Amino acid sequence: MDYTSRMVALLRELRRERNGAVADSMRYYGTPYGLNYGVSLPTLRRIARAEAPDHGFARYLYRQDVRELRLAALHIACPACFTPEEFPAWAAGIVNSEIAEEAAFALLSRAEAFPALFSAWIASPDALLQYAALLAAARSPRLTASWVAPAVEAVHRNATAEATVETPAEATTEATAAAISAAADTSVAPGAFVFDTSVTEASSPEVATLAPGNSSVDVTPSAATAPSAAIVSAAPGASPASDPHVASPCAAGQQVSCRPAAQHPVPAARLTAQGAVALLAAVAAQNEENRQAVLRAAGSLGKLPAEDYVHEELAWRLEA
Repeated sequence: MDYTSRMVALLRELRRERNGAVADSMRYYGTPYGLNYGVSLPTLRRIARAEAPDHGFARYLYRQDVRELRLAALHIACPACFTPEEFPAWAAGIVNSEIAEEAAFALLSRAEAFPALFSAWIASPDALLQYAALLAAARSPRLTASWVAPAVEAVHRNATAEATVETPAEATTEATAAAISAAADTSVAPGAFVFDTSVTEASSPEVATLAPGNSSVDVTPSAATAPSAAIVSAAPGASPASDPHVASPCAAGQQVSCRPAAQHPVPAARLTAQGAVALLAAVAAQNEENRQAVLRAAGSLGKLPAEDYVHEELAWRLEA
C-alpha cells in the first residue's frame, strides 16, 4: 500500500474520534492548522502507536497541514533515523506550542542525533524551536549539565530582546485607555470614534460594526466558543480605535479573526523560560553538584519578567 492510501486509512480512523468543540476552541485560541478534527491527544497517540514505525511514512504525514496527521507522524517516526540533514524539515512543521511539546516528548528526546539538534535549535531565533529543544533536553537520556549555560543564555537573549520593544500588551492597553477616555468625553466631535462602555467585562470578545454606508466586519468566534458580544460603533467615515478586541479598518466584506488580549499566544521570552525551567530542574535533580551549578547559572539572570519567572520557578522546585 502506498503512502497516500495508508494516509487515507489513518485519517479515516482519526476522523471517527473527531471533536468539533475542541477543534473550534483551538482555532479560537490561535492554534494554526489547515485542518483540525480536535482528536484528543491520548486517543491520537493510541491510534498512531498502533502503526508500525516507518520514518518515510512519518515524514510524508508530517508534511500535511492536518493537525492529527502531523502529530501522529511524531509517534510513527523512527528516532534512530532522525538525522541532522532532516532538522530543517521537522523544524518547518513546528508552528505552535502543541507541536513543539509533542515533538519533544515523542521524537526529539529519543533521537540519537539530539545533542546536535539541541545546539542548533537553542541558538535559533525561533522561540518555538528553543522551546522544543529545551523540553526534549529535560527528558533526554543524554541529559548533561553542559546544556545549562546555553539554556540560560537563550532566556536572557529573549528577555532582553522583548524589553527593547514595546510589547503588544502595552500598546493595546494605551489604545484601550484612549478609547475609553474619548467615550467618556461628552464633547467628542461628530464623526469621532465612540466606545460603548455599557457592556460588562464578561462580554468579550466583541463584534465590531460600522455605521450605515460602511462595510460590516464580524469578528465573533464560532458559537461553540464565543461569549456574549459587546458592540463598538463608529460614526460614518471613522475608523475603529486600535483596541485588541476591535477589527482594524479593512476592505468591504473581509472577515477578521481576533482574540481577547489575555488569550494571545505566550510571548517568546516566556516560552523559552518555561522550557529552560524544565531543563534546569532536570539537571539539578541529578546530583548536588549540578544543583549548585544550576543555581549559580540562574543567579546570573537579571530581573526582566522572563528571568524573574526562572528565578521564582526554580526557587520552589529546588527549595533554594
